[in-house]
Amino acid sequence: MGYDKQPLRRPLKLLLRQDIVREARQHTANLSGTVENLLSAFVTEQRARDAAKQARIDASIEMLNAHYEQHGLIGEEFLPL
Repeated sequence: MGYDKQPLRRPLKLLLRQDIVREARQHTANLSGTVENLLSAFVTEQRARDAAKQARIDASIEMLNAHYEQHGLIGEEFLPL
């Protein structure tokens, strides 16, 4: 999922360590843009991790369902009639 090229922007209050901000300003003239790019990369990475986790969950469910279809309920032979 991409991001809007001309998004609405709004002020946001962030509390950041003063020493880090001071040093970051030595490396970029656009601190807001840099933070936005880093946050965008973080969100993209988290989405990919969430998708991979969901894929593992779905594969596990499929495996359990296939086992159930072939062998029945695990421990079913020990259930009372």
